[in-house]
Amino acid sequence: MPSLRQAARRSGSAGLPLPTVYRTLGDKQVQFRRGHLHVVASAPGVGKSVLAINLAINAGVPTLYLAMDGDETSMSIRVTQAWNGFTREEAEAELDITSQKARRTFDTIDEYVRWDFPGSPDMVEIRDRVWAFAELWGELPHLIVVDNMMDVAGEESFPAYSEAEQALCALARIANTAVVVLAHVNGQYEDGRTTIPLAGVNFKATKKSSLVLTVCRGAFSDTVFLSVVKCREAAADPSGLGVRVPVTVDYERMMAS
Repeated sequence: MPSLRQAARRSGSAGLPLPTVYRTLGDKQVQFRRGHLHVVASAPGVGKSVLAINLAINAGVPTLYLAMDGDETSMSIRVTQAWNGFTREEAEAELDITSQKARRTFDTIDEYVRWDFPGSPDMVEIRDRVWAFAELWGELPHLIVVDNMMDVAGEESFPAYSEAEQALCALARIANTAVVVLAHVNGQYEDGRTTIPLAGVNFKATKKSSLVLTVCRGAFSDTVFLSVVKCREAAADPSGLGVRVPVTVDYERMMAS
C-alpha cells in the first residue's frame, strides 16, 4: 500500500488537464482531466455534439471519437464545417477528392483524431477499439468521446445506465484517458432553454463522474450556457444556477468557442 508521497510519484499523467478549449470554463478552473469521466448533457439539438467535436479537433491530443449518433458522411461534413468555418452547403461542396481544403483538413485532423462508428457497442467492443487505437498509434488516447450514453447502456433503465457509467469510469482510470460521454436529459428539460440541474441527467448517470456539465440555450441564438453541476476540482452547483458560463456556438458552421 503506497504512501501519499509514493502515490504522487507514481501518478504520472493521471489527473493532468487536457489543453483548454473553452476559455470560459478554464476561467472557472473547470477542466477535462486524464483518468476521469466527464458527462455533458442537454436536450436534443442544443449543441452537445458541437461542443464535443470542437473539443476533439481543437484539444490537439490523441483522441478516439466514438460516434454512435451519426455516420461517416455527416461527421466528415461537420468536422469540415467546424475546422474551416464553412456552412453545411460549403462543406458538402468541399467533400471531393480534388478539394485541397478538404484534403488539408483531413490530413491535419487525422494526425491526432480517429473517428469510429460502432452501432450500439458494449464495453467489450469499446475496450477493443481503444486497444486497437493504441496499437495503431503506439499509445492510448488522451481523450475518448462517447456519443452517446444511450447507445452504450443498450436500454432505457437506471441499472443499464449505472452499469455503463461505472464501466466508462473504469476505462478512464485503466487507460488514463479523459472520457467525455454525451447524455440526454429528463423530459421536463427537453425544451432546450430550461436550466438543467444535476438531477435532470437521464437516469442520473452521474455518480462516478468527476465533472458534469449541462447545456441549455441562452437568450441569444449564438449562445449556450454550460452549468457546472458537479466538479471535483472546482466550484459547482447541482441546481445548475450557481456556476454557469457562456459559450458562443455558430450552429450554421458547427463552431463553438
